[in-house]
Amino acid sequence: MTSDSILAPSHLTAGDVQKDVKHLGFFSIRQSSRINGRLGANVFQNHKPPSVRQSLFPGAVTLATVGQGDGRRGITATAVCSVTDTPPSLLVCVNRATETCTEITRLKHFSIQLLDHTSDDIALAFAGAKGLVGVWEETDQGLPQLTTAVASVCCELSSYTDVGSHRVFIGAIKDSTLEVGDALIYARAQFGRAQATL
Repeated sequence: MTSDSILAPSHLTAGDVQKDVKHLGFFSIRQSSRINGRLGANVFQNHKPPSVRQSLFPGAVTLATVGQGDGRRGITATAVCSVTDTPPSLLVCVNRATETCTEITRLKHFSIQLLDHTSDDIALAFAGAKGLVGVWEETDQGLPQLTTAVASVCCELSSYTDVGSHRVFIGAIKDSTLEVGDALIYARAQFGRAQATL
């Protein structure tokens, strides 16, 4: 079994935990707790090993999801960002040991769900906790879509490259939905809230 979560038709069923499951992308969740979106001013004060320093960078908490029916898979990821506006594209870094990585490579499509600030339970479930969380639909492209996501983006795989333990996928954005709400962020081993100013 991998650290991937398996998406049932309307809910998520999390799989068994593997060695690297207690990470959101590159950010450790060993001491996760909710904060009010405030980060300490002296986050770079102490010199830390590289793996600890990486957790100091705030990241939006997303789910990388793929597949249909019993073949649906997903992981929590903070290593997600836009690449170009023309054509619209984004990248996501996925651990190569996961079934999510295998399925994105095979199916050449994936979706990204930007989590709402109250969805830390879903983030933790996709990072390896067990249980049923989230209400899911299927997009016109046949990809998983979380109904409570602040944004959902459907991508067609353009290219990928392997870097260490992860595969960096670049996807061409084919469709997206945007809802009103504040996104969940993760930094310094804590969840927080990114308040919208629109």
